[in-house]
Formats: sequence, C-alpha cells, structure tokens
Amino acid sequence: MLPARFTIVCLLLVTAFLASAAALNVIVDPYDIFGMPRRAGLNAQKPNADSHTGMVKTYQLERVSPRTVLIGSSKVDIGLDPDHPAWPQSARPVYNYGLPGSGILGAFHQLRRAAEAGQLRTVMIGLELEAFLEPRLAPGNSVMQADGDRTRQRLIDDIRATLTLTALFDSIDTVLEQGRPNLGDVNEHGLTSDGPLDRIARSDGYYDLFARKNAEIFGKTERAARALADTPPRDIAELEYVRAIMGYCRERNIRLYFFIHPHHANLLEIIDRTGLWDRFEFWKIGLARLVEEYRLQAGSPPIALWDFASYDGYTTEAIPARGDRSSALKWFWEPLHYKKALGDIMLSRMLGESEANFGAELVSSSIDRHLAGIREARRVYRKANPGEVERIAEMARKARELRKGPLTLR
Repeated sequence: MLPARFTIVCLLLVTAFLASAAALNVIVDPYDIFGMPRRAGLNAQKPNADSHTGMVKTYQLERVSPRTVLIGSSKVDIGLDPDHPAWPQSARPVYNYGLPGSGILGAFHQLRRAAEAGQLRTVMIGLELEAFLEPRLAPGNSVMQADGDRTRQRLIDDIRATLTLTALFDSIDTVLEQGRPNLGDVNEHGLTSDGPLDRIARSDGYYDLFARKNAEIFGKTERAARALADTPPRDIAELEYVRAIMGYCRERNIRLYFFIHPHHANLLEIIDRTGLWDRFEFWKIGLARLVEEYRLQAGSPPIALWDFASYDGYTTEAIPARGDRSSALKWFWEPLHYKKALGDIMLSRMLGESEANFGAELVSSSIDRHLAGIREARRVYRKANPGEVERIAEMARKARELRKGPLTLR
C-alpha cells in the first residue's frame, strides 16, 4: 500500500509542479506567443524573445493582423520602426516581420503569411545582393509550396512555451532581468531591440565591431564571387523570386515597395574588391526592369523601387580609431546593420515625408545615370578616405595570398 501512496503523491507533486510552471510561463509569456499583457516589473521586456524571433513573430503577426508589413532580414528586424510617425493612419497597424537570415525566398513566405493574417494592403520588402548570390531552391516551382500544418505547429509551440524547462528558466530570467539596460526584446509590433548591439559596441568599440564584421563579410562575399566566376554578371536567376512576389501582390491588390538596404562604405568596398560590383549593378538594373514591366501591366497596384546603397553622407560615416570605446556612430552598428535612426529617415523618404537627400527611386530610364553617379561618389570617397580603402584592399591581398598557398585537407 505504501508504494502505491508514494507513487500517487509523486504524481500529484509532478502534476502540481507542471501546472505551476505552465501557469507561470503563460503569465510571464517570455516569447510573447500568448499575447499576455506586459506589466512593468514582471514581463514588460522580454529578453529571451529575440532568440526565438520566428516563433514570436508568427503569433504577434496573427494578433496584429496588419494592413502594412515590413519584410526582410535582421536589417529590417532592428532597423525599421512599425510605429514611425510618418505612417499614415490608413496604413496602420504596421508590423515589422523582419526575420534574421531571411533571403528572397523567405521574403515570399513572409509575404504570404502576412496576407493570410487578414487585411494586408501594403508591403515593404528589403533587398540585399547577398540573398541573390546563393540560390537554395530552383525559382518558379518550389516557391509556391505550402508552409505546413499550422495547427500541429501551434500545438508544438504551446508545449515548448509552457511545459519545458527552457521556457521555465526563460520566464524566471524575464522577471529577474526587468529594468536592466540594453535588454533584448521584440515589441508588440515586431521591432527587435538593438540593446544587445549597443552593449557590445560600448564594450568592444565600433572599430572592433567593424573589423570583425568586415572579415566575416569578406569571406562570404569572396566565396560567392568564386562560385559565380563562370556565371555572367547579367545572369541572376533569383530575380524570378521577385517576379513571383510581384505576381502575388498583383493578384491580391497589395501595394508593393522594394528597397535596397543602405550599406556602409566598407561593405561597398568589399563588394568591389571581391569582383562583384558589375553583378551588383546588373542586379539593380534587373530589378528596375522588373518593376517597369509590372507597371505596364494593366490593373497592377502601385509599386516602387528605392536604392539606398550608395556613397553618401550617411553611408560614409567615419569609424572611430582602434581602441576608442567612447565614440559612437550615429547611423550604423557595423557595415551590414544600420541603426533605427537611419531607418527612420528611410521610411520618411519612401513615404514622402522628407527632403530628397538620401536614397533614390529607381526607374529604367534613368538608372544608368544613377549608377554612374554612385561610381563618381565612390571615386570621391576613395580620394578622401585612403586609410579605410587601404584596409579593405589589404584584406583582399591577404585572401589572394592564402589562395595561392598549399592545399591542406582537414
């Protein structure tokens, strides 16, 4: 009899523990999938949400049911404000559906999920050359595949968010971390906090941030350039994904903005030094032609293509000297990721709320002149910043020397 009672007591204790843990996890809601109210001192900030962005944003999107979505990679995720005052009332609610690591195929799936959430009327999609250099699926067929059983996925996510030790520890961490500066978070409209980046920048300094990211970008870009060495620069098959996005928006009467992200001059120099500048330009030309074709089709909703990837007063921002941990950049965290301050200017520009001093709307009739202007701005930048240019050139020389070395097997 005793063992039976002991077993029952143990089962009751386990059940009570699981019920208590599940209740705590639902109340704190560390991944914001249940939409529980955010209370100061309890769960107003969710420092573990930014490590579960895909899950968090899936359920936020459904709750918000936005009229406008911002789509793209981590640049959109931390850089574009869905609550920016330039958004007209007719465009609200706006949701930031930026997902780290998302490429052009991912953008299509994000668009479709946003449309399925309810009342989508406008979409802004951030584009970057990197996503067009490493095709993962053949365009035109698999791009339309379904995302899978949403009911089953909801059940799995509910279990992960309520009945796992990870969720319990994250709930406890959420409560204990409230009020600390520079916490990670994903707010109710999908904007991810840049607090962790600020913490790193203050600790390591912007020089080190740029140096590490430059090396990482250079390696990836050079590998892509070598893989594409036998492919003509004009041949960019992944543009078919863009065509698929346009077709989807036309069928559903969704207004479409494409924009090319701003790149710090360091990144623009890397693109050139790795031999991808011609492909970069043909990519922009291809996008402009697709947009022009779209406009000529009867019944197409409004569309725009903006280019912020140039040498200008924002993207040529000077990097602090090595060892300087007190100076901060205003517009960039590192070569790839711009700050929300620059994202605000981009949004104002595209929404017609600022002067024409940043970015340009691309059209086929003037794109050659636009690209020539960027090349001239590059010449001026190089003349004024020989040190920065030499740093990137030295990376290229070292990479070439390594390639000439003996082959080692690992």
